[in-house]
Amino acid sequence: MFNLLRSLPTKPVSDALLEAFFLAVWPLVPLVHPPSLQTDYDVFWDWCRNSESALPSAELRDDPTFICLLFAVLYCGASAAPAASWTDTNLQGLQKETTVSHLKSAYMTSLSLCQHMEHPTSNTLVANLLTTPFMDRPFEPMLRMIHVSTTVRIAQTMGLHREGTWSALSDVDKEIRRRIWWHIVWLDVQSSISTGLTPCCESEAWEAVSMVDSHCEGSSDIPTRLSPRTDSV
Repeated sequence: MFNLLRSLPTKPVSDALLEAFFLAVWPLVPLVHPPSLQTDYDVFWDWCRNSESALPSAELRDDPTFICLLFAVLYCGASAAPAASWTDTNLQGLQKETTVSHLKSAYMTSLSLCQHMEHPTSNTLVANLLTTPFMDRPFEPMLRMIHVSTTVRIAQTMGLHREGTWSALSDVDKEIRRRIWWHIVWLDVQSSISTGLTPCCESEAWEAVSMVDSHCEGSSDIPTRLSPRTDSV
């Protein structure tokens, strides 16, 4: 997995792609907590600068699947970045098609190394959900149904369909799990509409996880310094 890090773009390019992700992808699919992702991203690059003399952070050693999520975020950012972004200083001289293809290959390799189907984690599940719309394989309705049903089962094995078991989690983790589950339910409903078949998630499963946490009083999870600039909009 760590050998795959040789496929990472440079730090300035990665920064530009991360910003493109927050501006163009996250508002539509908010399945990560931006402040937490930014913190993990900064810690990761701090280690990269000192990798010859320092070990990765304890979190990265315990769960290296963050690398999979990182490649997914960069791949999505590159795929969704508008044409004007490629004239930015950090992206000048790069070909969008080549960069997207390179990041897609690295992401697919990382997902395989993580053994997502056998040992799913929150990072690999979110990475899979984020990248699906950008894959260049248009799913036929039945193939999409199989893909969605597999995702539903993976989420269920991770306990995302039982909010009552989340008591030990932080408010942020609970909210992210809630968003992931309802995004999967939405995919299931869309698949059901296109195929005419019964959704994989029964109505009882919908009622087990609240759509909105009425007890949450936290502020917006969009970091101030990543708010869209006027020219970006």
